[in-house]
Amino acid sequence: TDAFEINEWDALARPGWSFNAPPVIDNTTDTPAGGGALKMTYLPGTFPTSTGGGRASYEGLSATELYVGHWFKYSPGFTFNPFSTKIDYMWVDSNQIATGTQAAFTIREQQQGTLLAVDVSIQGNGPLAGLPHTVYSDWNPKLQTGVWYWLEYHVRMNDVVGEGGSQTDVVANGALEVWLNDVLQGSWNDLRWRDGANRKWKTLLHSPEWGGGGGTIPAEQYMWYDHTVISPTRIGMPAAQ
Repeated sequence: TDAFEINEWDALARPGWSFNAPPVIDNTTDTPAGGGALKMTYLPGTFPTSTGGGRASYEGLSATELYVGHWFKYSPGFTFNPFSTKIDYMWVDSNQIATGTQAAFTIREQQQGTLLAVDVSIQGNGPLAGLPHTVYSDWNPKLQTGVWYWLEYHVRMNDVVGEGGSQTDVVANGALEVWLNDVLQGSWNDLRWRDGANRKWKTLLHSPEWGGGGGTIPAEQYMWYDHTVISPTRIGMPAAQ
């Protein structure tokens, strides 16, 4: 394979990965790829703002185009946040996004799992520029708890041509595509991710914050990730083991 990284989540100790509010390796859950899975834990309680289940970051990428794919699952009876629960983030290598943050885009569920949403922060003055703009998939069925899903997305930096990477040399032709269980959810091909030719994708984050606001988690609950793949080419949904 030509993948940059394939993590089967059989151990936390692996080059390139770091963790916050450490998740654990779960060798008991029924994983689609076999072996272990990365397990995030949400403690019960009432929270005034978002709360995290853990974070796993893969840093050190330096790519203008890549594909990310992985399995994910919510524990049976998972209580979704009233607003959303994040799944992944993708960052670039400096604070050059229009919001002044590194979050180039976020993938999350919304409305109790009935929508797959993408928040994008884009350079320039296009229709998705400025503050994070939310676009929704056309996928209808509600996300089921206790079920593994294959998520894959493709990102391509827009072109910057000419000397110096000035504003006039920026071409709004960046791309973002999102698949769920190999069904295309959305495709955008006119994005202005960067204004400088040296800006590249740097960091993938499995960062499933519960919220965009507070709420109550009635009992301990979990989210799992399995078979994380980062590749320069399309991955496709793997067969479950």
